Amino acid sequence: MPSSAGHLVAGKKVYIVGAGLGGVAFGLSLLKLCEEHSIKPLPEVHLFERDSSEDTQTGHGYSLAVRSDSGGLQVLQQLGVLEDLLPYEEPGKYAGFLTPGFSTLASFSASPCAGREASKLMGAKLRISRATLRTKLLEHFPRSSITYGKACAAVNVLTDGEGPPVRITFQDGSSQACDILVAADGIHSKARASILPLEKPKYTGVMMFAGRSDVMDPLPRPTGEGQWMVPAPTGTFLFVSPLEQHRVHWSVSWQAPLPLAAQLNVKLKDPSTAQEVLDLVTSKAAPFGEPFPTLFRNTAMSGLYATPLMEKLPHPNTAPVICIGDCLHPMTPFSGNGANMAFCDAWQLAQQLMDPSHATLDEAVIAFDAEAGPRSTQALSRGTHLMSLCHQQGIRHWLIRGLICIVRVIMGASSFGDTVKLWRFLGRLFGAHKNAEKL
Repeated sequence: MPSSAGHLVAGKKVYIVGAGLGGVAFGLSLLKLCEEHSIKPLPEVHLFERDSSEDTQTGHGYSLAVRSDSGGLQVLQQLGVLEDLLPYEEPGKYAGFLTPGFSTLASFSASPCAGREASKLMGAKLRISRATLRTKLLEHFPRSSITYGKACAAVNVLTDGEGPPVRITFQDGSSQACDILVAADGIHSKARASILPLEKPKYTGVMMFAGRSDVMDPLPRPTGEGQWMVPAPTGTFLFVSPLEQHRVHWSVSWQAPLPLAAQLNVKLKDPSTAQEVLDLVTSKAAPFGEPFPTLFRNTAMSGLYATPLMEKLPHPNTAPVICIGDCLHPMTPFSGNGANMAFCDAWQLAQQLMDPSHATLDEAVIAFDAEAGPRSTQALSRGTHLMSLCHQQGIRHWLIRGLICIVRVIMGASSFGDTVKLWRFLGRLFGAHKNAEKL
């Protein structure tokens, strides 16, 4: 007898650790599909979040691009939240590359989402503050189904056959049992570490120092006009983008050994060593002219952070614990796809769990991995090549900069996305980042 839609989740406890973008999106996806298919009894879908409240989980202040070519925009549309997000789209009609002196090297239409019909999203992207995006998603999630202040410490899969097969232990010593656990607790996931201790993210060799400026009105040109990538011949790379309408998010990155990268944020938070870090960043950012010095001066210490860029190939999931988002495939900002992959994970996992053709949970998880694995691996590979390209030094930098202009003219690239593809191609041509072979 054929199974009905949702038979794998009906009446089950489906718990999620991590109320970031992927975790919230998965909860919304499963609830929406259960409602559409009139699942009875409904599963108990519950989110557990380590931070004490919704307001404390803002992460570092930055914006991100939810894109149609990666499927992220379509997921937001399916969830019915896209229209709510459009008023918060960041300003700027352009994206492109600048010289270190902030002269335009190449600029293109950024294909904003606002003003487009729902059926004409292809090629569009929505750049929005991560904090705003998460807040708006949470507004659609049942408040009674979120518990804050619950940080996952460990996960155990029970084999005694009595009761739910997964037990979550929290840092406060409490525990919860569930039938299906979706691990969305990020790059340093405790859930993943419990069941797959060898699956650890690896350092890419690139260190990033970033900040969120204070309110600036008006924003210094050209930062208010779009998102800009600024490579320097020293191998240092700068990215600038509007944030929350009247701020600027910026990041400076360079190749560095892991010991230095791992200690930089610790030193930044220590008043006795913070100036040492600021002096290092000032030295690395010396090639960049105005308005970067102004942005740097107008960024409070509380708005600064440093992080070694990490990544990991997706691993095969094993039911009843399923990893998604950064827990499954952490990627660097150079992929431009972390949030998009998390949204696609969320929607596709919910679809597979609802699929009546899957006789068992194992079958649903295998089908999900078959979608998520190749998709995220491709995004990781593209990000690795672009990261390599952006940190080339000396003559390689100048050759790539000249070639990109020539190739763009010959190939007629008409959009930012087209030109990024060309930069990635040249990154492969000139030798990808040292970790590229692992992808």
